[in-house]
Amino acid sequence: MSNEVTVLAGVEKTGLYARVKASVLLRANFTAGSVVLAGVSGGIDSVALVRLLHALSAEYSFTLVVCHLNHNLRGAEARRDMDFTSALADKLGLRFESDTLAAGEIASAKGSAQAAAREARYAFFSSVAAKVGATRITTAHTLDDVTESMLMRFINGTGLGGLTGIPAVRLPYVRPLIDFKRSEIEDFVAEIGQTHVEDSTNGSDKYLRNDIRHNLVGFIKNRYNPNLLESLSRNARNLSRDEDFLNLSAIELFDKSVVINSPKEVLLSRAALKDTHPALVSRVLLKAAEILGARARFYSNHIDSMLLLISSKNPSGSLDLPGGLRFMRRYEELSLASTLLNVPFAFDIELLTPGRTALPEFCSYLDALAGAGTAGNETGTEVPPFITATCIDITDLPHGYQQWSDVVYFDLDNLLEDGGATERDGAIEGLRVRSFIPGDRIIPFGHGSERKLKEVFIGARVPRSLRPAVALITVGGKVIWAAKIKRSALCPVTKKSVRLLKVEFGK
Repeated sequence: MSNEVTVLAGVEKTGLYARVKASVLLRANFTAGSVVLAGVSGGIDSVALVRLLHALSAEYSFTLVVCHLNHNLRGAEARRDMDFTSALADKLGLRFESDTLAAGEIASAKGSAQAAAREARYAFFSSVAAKVGATRITTAHTLDDVTESMLMRFINGTGLGGLTGIPAVRLPYVRPLIDFKRSEIEDFVAEIGQTHVEDSTNGSDKYLRNDIRHNLVGFIKNRYNPNLLESLSRNARNLSRDEDFLNLSAIELFDKSVVINSPKEVLLSRAALKDTHPALVSRVLLKAAEILGARARFYSNHIDSMLLLISSKNPSGSLDLPGGLRFMRRYEELSLASTLLNVPFAFDIELLTPGRTALPEFCSYLDALAGAGTAGNETGTEVPPFITATCIDITDLPHGYQQWSDVVYFDLDNLLEDGGATERDGAIEGLRVRSFIPGDRIIPFGHGSERKLKEVFIGARVPRSLRPAVALITVGGKVIWAAKIKRSALCPVTKKSVRLLKVEFGK
C-alpha cells in the first residue's frame, strides 16, 4: 500500500460507521469531555479504527488521542509505520503520542517475541492513558482476530476461559471493531479512500497466528464451514456467558471456604470444597494463586495435582508449585503459601516492663488471622509489630474488655508472688517474649486443665506455617499469653486485684 497519507471525508455516510456507532454506544459510551486513546499501528484495521473514532468524536464531543509504539523489530519499515501514523494523526488534527523500544529489548525478553511485544504495547498504552487522562483505550481487533485467537488457544491447549474469545469491553479497553470481519474493514477503507501501511511480517507463516490465518482458517471455511467466523463468535459468546457464571459461583465458594486471605498465605477449609464440583474448586484454587501473584504460572497439571491432594484418603501432604508456592493439606486445612513464609529464626527476648519491645517483622503475619493481611500504615508500608507492657491500677481497667483481644490484663501481685517475676526500681523483671517451641503448654483462660499449645493453635485455626509468628509471653518459663490467640488462666484479674499488668500487641 502507498505510504502517502490520504484522508478523505464521507466516513459518516458509510454503513459501517452507523453499525460501529450503535455498538460503541451500547457497550461503552464515550461521554462528552472524556479522553479516548486509540492504539494505531498504521495497518488497515487500525487506520479504519481511528477514522471511525475521529468521526464519532466530532459527533459526541470526546477527545481522541492517537498512540503508536515502535517495537524496533523491523528497522526502516517500523520507522516508516510510525511516520505514517504521525502524519495521519496530524492530518486529522489529533494529538499523537509515540515511543520506540530499545534495540533488542523484545528479542531479549523471556518467552515468545510476539507475547513480549504485546506486553510492551499494553504497558505503553497504559502509560499514555495515565499521561493524557484517557478513560478508554481502544484497539482494532476484529472478528477475524477472535477466530484466530480461539483456534490458536485450542491448538496450544486451554481451559474454558481461553475459548471465550476477545472481550469487546474490559475497561479501560474497548474494541469497537470486534463484531466486524476484516473483509468489511477492507471495504470501508476502500470506500473512503483511506491509505494504510502493511507490515511485511504479516505475510510470513513463521508465527502460529499467521499460519492459522493463511492456511487453517481458509481450509476450514472451504472444506467444512464457510461461516466459521460467525460460528466461533457465537460459541465465544456462549462460552463467555458460562465462564462468567462459573467465576461468580467460584467467588461465592471462595468466600465461604476461605479462613485466611493474605498476600503471604491463603488458607481454605477442605470441608467447604471436598464435595463440590472440580470445575468450581479449580477456580477457587486459581483465585488463591492470583492473590499470591502466581496465577499466570498455574497450568492444568498443577490444578489436577491439587485436586487429587484434596480428595485423597491421606489426611496430609504437600506440593511444590510455580512461583515459589507450596500447597499443603493438613487434615481439613488447605494452605497455599509462599515458601518464603517460613520464619528464618527463633526469638527469645526480654519483655520491657514498663516499655515497648520490638518484635521480628514476621510476627506481623499473624494479622492474617484477623483478615487484615500484612500489618501496615495507611500507605501500605509494612510496619514491624511490638509488645507494650504497662503497670496500671485496677481503677484504670476498661469496662467490658475481652481477654482474647489484642490487650490482656494480669494481676500484677500474683505475678510477683507466684509467677516468678520480680519488681525492681519500678520495673518488672522476669517476663520474656519468644517464639513457639514444640511441646509448649498452656492453661487456657476459662479451663482448669493444661493443654498443649499446638492443640490450642489447631482449635484457633492457626496454620502451622504461622505458628512460629505467634509471640508468646512467658514468666518463670510458663506461657501466660499467646498474643492475639489465647490468654492463660494464670494470674487472673479478680475483685481482690489492686495492681494490674497490661500487655498489648501493637503495630
